[in-house]
Amino acid sequence: MLLTTRFKLLSKLLQDASLLRETHRMLQRNKATKTKTASSVYRTMNIFDRKAKLLQRERAARSENYHLAEYIKEEVGWRTADRVFDIKRTFNNAVELGAARGYVSRHFTPDSVTKVTLCDTSQTHLDKAIVGDGVEFTKLVMDEENIDLPDNSVDLLVSSLCLHWVNNLPGCFDRVMKCLKPDGVFMACVFGGDTLLELRQSLQLAGAERLGGWHQHVSPFTQIRDVGGLLNAKCVVVCSLNPPLGGRQAVPRCCSPAEPAAGGAERLGGWHQHVSPFTQIRDVGGLLNA
Repeated sequence: MLLTTRFKLLSKLLQDASLLRETHRMLQRNKATKTKTASSVYRTMNIFDRKAKLLQRERAARSENYHLAEYIKEEVGWRTADRVFDIKRTFNNAVELGAARGYVSRHFTPDSVTKVTLCDTSQTHLDKAIVGDGVEFTKLVMDEENIDLPDNSVDLLVSSLCLHWVNNLPGCFDRVMKCLKPDGVFMACVFGGDTLLELRQSLQLAGAERLGGWHQHVSPFTQIRDVGGLLNAKCVVVCSLNPPLGGRQAVPRCCSPAEPAAGGAERLGGWHQHVSPFTQIRDVGGLLNA
């Protein structure tokens, strides 16, 4: 009787050990196959009101004075396209994310890009978009935060001055890398951390002098090291974050007093739209003239 009880107990222990080993193997396999994403490494923040930003962009696109301020988009669009030309291959399926009026696609040639898809949240901007001669194109209304493109279908994805309004930037990068082919190219240009530095300093000093404090009037921008961290978290091969392939480049613009800079941002639909708006300052004229 005692031997039978011991045998049953030993058999139970062996079964439990076998079950534990099998469970451990399954956990190891799942851990090995789990894909590392930028979203799993970096948390997101809901800073901008995307619906308000869409209405703002639509209003700016219908403005008759929009062309007076789009010089910055034209300049950066040309610089981005010039870096595409440095890659000696022909892209059969390209996408311009946040295309607006096609500031990058208008410079494409059939030798560099065969077909391009222009994606933007504003239908009015897409209706006025320009594409290079001889390049096939389609236009698609799409939010940069909700990219809906087939997996492994895009050879080249470019973006010029639009991703700085995205709340979930890690998730956006995850979707971009998912739609790119294994040898695809992702090239983007965003406003850097020192953008409008002089304007921000002037508003802070004027606010401290006249109101005894200051509020943030300029939306936060990303730093190069942060973008590199997001791409590395996605296990992306980063060719360069430094010139000539990328990195920090300045587009100087002199505005004195500050009204031209503020007016240009408003014409482009670049007025900040935070989820929690900051307190409005009544003496705006006094601040701008300070």
